[in-house]
Amino acid sequence: MESMFGASAIPVDWVTNFTKRITLYTQVYGDNMMARQIVARRSLPSTADIDVVLKYKDAGQNAEIVAKGSVPGTIGTFAENVKYDVFSFATSFIINERDLARDPEMQARNIDLGMRYLHRLEDDVVINGNSTYGIVGLDGVAALNEAGKVVASGATGNDVNNRGAWDGSETDAAMDPYEDVLNALARIDDKFANSQMFLLGRRSEMIGMWRKDAQRDAFLPQIASLLTGNENDRSFLKFSDAVPSGFAYLVCKDSLFAEMVHAQDIAIDANYPRQKGGNYYVEMREWLIPLETHATGGVVKLAIT
Repeated sequence: MESMFGASAIPVDWVTNFTKRITLYTQVYGDNMMARQIVARRSLPSTADIDVVLKYKDAGQNAEIVAKGSVPGTIGTFAENVKYDVFSFATSFIINERDLARDPEMQARNIDLGMRYLHRLEDDVVINGNSTYGIVGLDGVAALNEAGKVVASGATGNDVNNRGAWDGSETDAAMDPYEDVLNALARIDDKFANSQMFLLGRRSEMIGMWRKDAQRDAFLPQIASLLTGNENDRSFLKFSDAVPSGFAYLVCKDSLFAEMVHAQDIAIDANYPRQKGGNYYVEMREWLIPLETHATGGVVKLAIT
């Protein structure tokens, strides 16, 4: 094999191999990409730096019955432009020139780790937001839901107390996760009544769903029936350690509620010159708006411990 020592950049066939590895990783681990599972997705042109969303609000005039010759009320809408910045999520690794004489598959571990780190960042920002960059996550949106939330105790206003901890610390008779989920579902806006629902939390803290009620019926099939109409369906369950400890979220997947918007999905950029020590810099980068929210009634926060 021809020596690559002193090459000005990483060979094109290596970049092609890395890109194929990204595709393979997505195919294998796509179901673990939590944020991409629970939020509707949309694309922008790759050169976009902002997304402008025109939000409409009904002026309040509906159709009506009128007498002959009478004039009905005029239908109208209010509209405003809302701008969302496109952010860059990125990570990188180094390849030494000696590695260029070997099989590019030997770098598969770096690609896999980069993909994992980027998707963990997506999950964290979609759930918790980022105050430095002014990004509001699902947690922040849930706090704006005027219908309330499920709290551990001391409920006021539209909030409701939970029915015990889900982490297994309660006795069967002292907990009722089904009732908690039912109360959360009642706080999802009716406009999302037919939307797909997800229950998101930390698996270790939601273990109580696999326990049984006083009649020795398991909670999980009851919750599945409530959210999916099928007691054997588990697709509504999503787990992530990015969720704040002690809490879960009931989230609807609907583009009228929230979207993840990509200008460019994860790609390889190796267009960097040889550096000191015979090293080459490889970057993995995506351009996206992690969470655009268009309403506040699509997510409810539950205290579960």
